[in-house]
Amino acid sequence: MKLLLLALIARSNAFHFPIAPLVSTPLARHCGRALPRALHSSFDEEDVVTEAEIVPIATSDSNAFVVGQSKGYRTCSFLSAALAVDTYKRRALLGASAGNVLLPPAGSILAAIIFWRLRDATENARLHSETYKTLNIGIALYSTFTLAAYLVSFPFLGASGAAVHVYNIVIAAYGWVVGCQGINYTADMSSEKIEPSLLVQSFASMIKNAATSMTSNFDKLDKTFPYLITFLLCQVGVVHDLAMLKAKGLGSSSFVSMKLFSLGRFIIVGKSALVLKSAGDRGRLQGTTFRALSAGLAVALAATVVPAVEGGKKVVGVVGGVLAVASALNAQKKTEDV
Repeated sequence: MKLLLLALIARSNAFHFPIAPLVSTPLARHCGRALPRALHSSFDEEDVVTEAEIVPIATSDSNAFVVGQSKGYRTCSFLSAALAVDTYKRRALLGASAGNVLLPPAGSILAAIIFWRLRDATENARLHSETYKTLNIGIALYSTFTLAAYLVSFPFLGASGAAVHVYNIVIAAYGWVVGCQGINYTADMSSEKIEPSLLVQSFASMIKNAATSMTSNFDKLDKTFPYLITFLLCQVGVVHDLAMLKAKGLGSSSFVSMKLFSLGRFIIVGKSALVLKSAGDRGRLQGTTFRALSAGLAVALAATVVPAVEGGKKVVGVVGGVLAVASALNAQKKTEDV
C-alpha cells in the first residue's frame, strides 16, 4: 500500500503539475485575473471582467494551469481514498479501539470527496467562489494538523500517510491562493505577483461569512439544521482539544498526536458543514457538489457513533447518528448540477 501511494504521487509529478508557482512570485504565469480591480475603490465599470467574458481555457498558460491543477486534485482524491483503506486495515489488524479504527479513515474519505469536487471546480473556473476557497483552506488545514500528528507520534510509523498529506497541503494551498487572487482563466493574462492583502481579505471574508451564515436564515433549518449543529459542535471540539493540549502540555507524544488528529478532523468536518449550511441558505443543496459533500459528511458523522457509544457517551452517539442520517437524506436529492 505504501508503494502504491508513493507511485501515485510520482505519477502525478510525471504530468508536470505546476507546483513551482506556489513558491514563486509571478502567480499569474499560469492563469489570468477575473477580478483585477474589483477590490479597489478607483476603477471604471468597463474594466471589470464580467461572467460573460470568462473563458475556462483561454490560453496555453491557463490551459496548463487547469490541466495541472485538475490532475493534482484528482491524485489527491485517489491518495486520500487509498490512505483511508490502508489506515482502516492496518489499525483493525492491530486491534485498535473503534475510534482509532473508524475516525481517521472517515476523515480521509471526506477529503477524497472534497478533492474530487475541487477537480471539477478547477475545470469549470470556479476556484474563486467562496465555496471552493473555504474547502481549499479547510482541507489544507486538515492535512497540516494530520501531518503534524504523524510527525510527533513515536515511534514514527506513518511515512506513507505523511507523504500523502504533504502533497495534499501543496495542492490545496495553491488552489486557495489562486482563488483568493480572483483568478479565473480569462483572456486578459497578466504577470502580476501574488497580493498578500487579497489573501488576508479573503480569509477575513470567510470568517465574516461563517458568522453570518450561522446566525441567519433560521427559517430554513428543516434542511440546514444538521450542518448548523455540526459546525457548532466542531467549534466546541476545537476549543476543547486546544484547552486539553494547553493543560497537559506536550510531554506525551501519543496524547499530542491524538489531539492533533482530532483537531484536523474537527476542521475538515466543520468547514464542510459551513459550506453546506451556506448552500442550504441559498437553496442549493440539490447541487452535485453539495450532495457529494453531504454524503461525505454523513460518513464522517456516522463514524462517531460506535466510538461514542463504546466510550460511554451515548448521547453523543445518538446526536451523531441523527445528524448523519439527516445529512445522508439531503445527499439523496437529485436535480440539476451546480
